Amino acid sequence: APIGKLMAKLALPSIVAQVINILYNIVDRIYIGHIGEEGSLALTGLGVCFPIITLISAFSAFAGAGGAPLAAIELGKSEYDSSEKEKAKEMQLKLATPVGEMDLNLKITGEFNVYNVMSAVACLLAEKVDKEIICDVLNGFAGVPGRFQLVEAGQPYTVIVDYAHTPDGLDNVLKTARSITKGKLWAIFGCGGDRDNKKRPIMGGIALELADKVVVTSDNPRTEDPEAIIDEIFTALQEVPAGKEVFRISDRREAIEYVLANAEADDVVMIAGKGHENYQILKDRTIHFDDREVVLEYWSGK
Repeated sequence: APIGKLMAKLALPSIVAQVINILYNIVDRIYIGHIGEEGSLALTGLGVCFPIITLISAFSAFAGAGGAPLAAIELGKSEYDSSEKEKAKEMQLKLATPVGEMDLNLKITGEFNVYNVMSAVACLLAEKVDKEIICDVLNGFAGVPGRFQLVEAGQPYTVIVDYAHTPDGLDNVLKTARSITKGKLWAIFGCGGDRDNKKRPIMGGIALELADKVVVTSDNPRTEDPEAIIDEIFTALQEVPAGKEVFRISDRREAIEYVLANAEADDVVMIAGKGHENYQILKDRTIHFDDREVVLEYWSGK
């Protein structure tokens, strides 16, 4: 039994990372959360068909007949308050579970991560993993690379890199970034080439609505002209409200470095679209490119 417990504890960080990554990659919102009259947060059944049997069986332990709404884990009695508890580097969360309360001091933040953590906990509890082990692992979990990842390079402001490359994804990360921003919120993003072009102006509108300073740049242009992609994004950026600014810098490195040079203390810089990727796909070649490395390299020379 002690050996089994130790093995479970060593394996859990990988399991948690995989579960949270699955929740990101299959669909932006596998579960739809809603706040009840008494403030409880309930999960409302599968939104997609999981290709992973173990997850299906794990969640079935909490599911009601016919996928009816259920309260597997509730936040009704928690102290969680996004306006007070969320910080750039951590989040305090109390979960009321079937095996007792869990007090978590997480190194990830954002309301969307509340849903992800709840789902991961539900899976692990369904597999009879000890509550204390789950708490220990989650409290030490540093997050998934490229998913609302904080980049620390000694800068006086907050830099976050995220894979958000859809309208819903960009909306989620910018809303979370807004909730932790004391100064100005910068949004650096682009749209991939040879992909759905209808989302381009939509993402431009979302960025303009939620950020104070919007920098439109290249993502993975592939066979398309980067400037033409940016033109489509800019169709939603023709009327800029007072107090906001919009910039157009097609070279992604130049765009990031421009923001790093101009952001001020208490600002939050959101670099969206590529996340964990360490390459950029151009028309004639694929080059090495990592948003996180650009930030670290810029500040290493300061």
